[in-house]
Amino acid sequence: MVMNHDNMVKLYGCCLETYIPVLVYEYLSNEDLFQCLHYVEPSKCIKWADRLRVATDTAYALSFMHNALLKPVVHRDVKSSSILLDSSFSGKLDNFCYSVSITPGETPRKWPVEGTPGYIDPEYIETQEVTDKCDVYSFGVFMLELLTRRQPLPMAKRGTDLVDVFVSNVEQNCMMEMIDNEVLQQASRDEIQQVAGLALACVAKKGAERPTMIDVVSELWSIQGRDMRCKKTVVFYGKIFVTIKGAGPLHQMGQTLTKGKIKNKRKPKFDSKEEYFIKNGGILLEKQVALSRGHHKGDGQLKIFSSKDIEKATNNHNPDHFSATDGHYIFYRATIDDRDVAIKAPSEPEPKPELMDHSLTAASTVMVMNHANIIKLYGCCLETFIPIVVYEFPPCANLFDHFHSNVASNQRGITWIDRLRVATGTAYALSYMHTALPKPVVHRNVKSLSVFFDDSFRAILANFGYSVSITPGENTKGWPVKGTPGYLDPEYVETREVTDKCDVYSFGVLLLELLTRRPPCVMAENGIDLVSMFISMVEKNLMMEIIDSEVLLQASRDDIQRVAQLALKCVAKEGVRRPTMVEVVRELWLMQDQH
Repeated sequence: MVMNHDNMVKLYGCCLETYIPVLVYEYLSNEDLFQCLHYVEPSKCIKWADRLRVATDTAYALSFMHNALLKPVVHRDVKSSSILLDSSFSGKLDNFCYSVSITPGETPRKWPVEGTPGYIDPEYIETQEVTDKCDVYSFGVFMLELLTRRQPLPMAKRGTDLVDVFVSNVEQNCMMEMIDNEVLQQASRDEIQQVAGLALACVAKKGAERPTMIDVVSELWSIQGRDMRCKKTVVFYGKIFVTIKGAGPLHQMGQTLTKGKIKNKRKPKFDSKEEYFIKNGGILLEKQVALSRGHHKGDGQLKIFSSKDIEKATNNHNPDHFSATDGHYIFYRATIDDRDVAIKAPSEPEPKPELMDHSLTAASTVMVMNHANIIKLYGCCLETFIPIVVYEFPPCANLFDHFHSNVASNQRGITWIDRLRVATGTAYALSYMHTALPKPVVHRNVKSLSVFFDDSFRAILANFGYSVSITPGENTKGWPVKGTPGYLDPEYVETREVTDKCDVYSFGVLLLELLTRRPPCVMAENGIDLVSMFISMVEKNLMMEIIDSEVLLQASRDDIQRVAQLALKCVAKEGVRRPTMVEVVRELWLMQDQH
């Protein structure tokens, strides 16, 4: 119930009136992977490309469980029969009856050994200690099963271990003799060796030597990405008839028309609304496909509004509906379909063209994400030059206004515990973006103005206009620098290389802002850097003099020092020395859990 991911089977409901509760899940049209591998004719067996896709989907689900939840969850029964397939052969992880949650940072707890023989981590059997590396081992066995089409469980019952047999064949240079014939016919030798190498890394005897599921996702994505490259050029000769609805997306995605320099004999006629709809729709589609790669679908409930819908909701952009402003945008509070929404529209009569990309990037990014600490996208209007985006309405002001503007005088202050809660929620959102999506997303504009919260101080991360998705291993040097002065990573400014550590730096600045209640962006405008000032005070043993008086009254000295140390790690000059957001979440969770 606490997990929501596209590569996990959805729980629809349950019946509690029976001795053994009855569970109701979503229905999937295909059987589980075990059936598709072992109980069909070889010619009808699941193809290599589909096997890679299912492996990647399963790895995404496990990475999400290990990194994006309040308490990491270990599945403990990863195997081919725990993976269900939908009609397009997307993998859905199931069978969570042995799953356990682990408190971050605690000594691994001893649990009774559960799982399926042939897949169980030998180190777990020996120590009875549950860690995320138990799942990594089982996933490695599962990959060997995909490669060889041999069943680990029956082999285990006969006293034979698939891992030992495979390792022995590798040592004797006979690995290819063990690979399934269908794989040999459909996969390149290089692909087989890469997947085999990854599987062997996962089944290393010591858990500490195994990769994390984040590493596994990255490697599988890289292998699958190479496998999906187009190997043929298709040439078409003849007349092309394009409908008005098809023209925009094709043109924007560069698939035909202008690419081939084919002239249309009959030029379509449309008004500006239709033109904007087609153009914006094409760009939005392109961005969403680039982000999701067909894997992650968000909640799939995006609504397309007409310009008349927006005018009606805002009473023709009546100032009475103004909620806030953010640079080039105005937020209107309105009601659509009986729900409170925030309508984000350009503030200027003739907005700059680059705002189009800003709005569509924000919409496409939020579309593929589904997380409790990330703002929900309700819909958008594509009939205007700059698309209008409709979000859920945040119950409270953003953190910046609550801290630094006159709005704060009309609201209750944020206690130390609430600041910790907001920081932890924001960290969860960033950890999810960096680890649980098909292509990691870097926010690039983490700041107090981008963080909203509800009445219980659950953080809601927003403002995704500068977000970018990064292909694992992609060279991102030379990208234009985007963000807000005072929060920008100096290493990113210098190298123009986008990595997840850009967000870690900005988050570190946000932590300092929570500690000191000083606005980094305002200070930057005056030539003052909050990070440099804070480090200088620490070096002079005067740190407590820069801490907000409310924090000094409510937080222990130990709490302040721990958060300050975490913030300083995040703003280290070199990105490689900064923690990951997964590590930040765990540290903040430990602090919050002690209150």
